[in-house]
Amino acid sequence: MSRAEPTVVFVTLDPLNDTPGALRDYLHAFDDRIVGLTGTPGAIMSAAGRYGVGVERGSTTVDHSARWYLLDPAGRLVRVYGADATAVELASDLDRLAVDSPGSAR
Repeated sequence: MSRAEPTVVFVTLDPLNDTPGALRDYLHAFDDRIVGLTGTPGAIMSAAGRYGVGVERGSTTVDHSARWYLLDPAGRLVRVYGADATAVELASDLDRLAVDSPGSAR
């Protein structure tokens, strides 16, 4: 039995401009498997604060920190990656997480 592919989730930091349709079109330009999430401005800023995402809104832009977050199947934060993280590093952590996760088949 093979293990399930990880789910990649992109959360917008600009819910006023990133409508569900615009977010879907943007993400599908990268990969159709990426899940896009949006919400109310308050909910987005609350989530950003919980994960330490710096957000600064300009008149027409939203500047933010560039990080990747690895969560386990229960939604717990495992690791935060900077913009300089390598694919090898991420793949290694995904493999380790798959082995450590209950019910994983390897």
